[in-house]
Amino acid sequence: MSGTPVLNLIMANVATTVAGITKANGFNCDLTVNRLSQLPPSPSPGLAMIRRETPTEVTQDVPEWFVQWEQPISIFVAFPPASDQAPPLDDQLAIYCADITKAMQVDYTRGGNAIDTTVAKPSEDIPAEGTFYVAAVVTVIYRTLRTDPYTAV
Repeated sequence: MSGTPVLNLIMANVATTVAGITKANGFNCDLTVNRLSQLPPSPSPGLAMIRRETPTEVTQDVPEWFVQWEQPISIFVAFPPASDQAPPLDDQLAIYCADITKAMQVDYTRGGNAIDTTVAKPSEDIPAEGTFYVAAVVTVIYRTLRTDPYTAV
């Protein structure tokens, strides 16, 4: 079978969407996307890492010939070292989360591959690793044919 799995198309769309979060595009911050599997030791401020988390299969009210997933995607953002001039961390995280929410809701179908996209702020402002913090958790709900993960329905 040729083509690209629907989940890969969704992940590419999320990465492209986050990369569009710039002051020039009307947002409050500039983000640069990196999809590496490991966080770099000394990242530049505003570097956004996107990580696919463990999905949940939804079975209620889904026809048997479809499979529906809730796919959480964590978006980590690198922060500069703390300084007296920097706004408090929770304020900075709220701005990043708001910008990510605004960008994700422009096309909640992720290019026609998803049913819905929601964005939530993490419950705690805890560093993920070093200077990276989870700015938002994006959950994408999508369906494919049970026998064909390359076809969104």
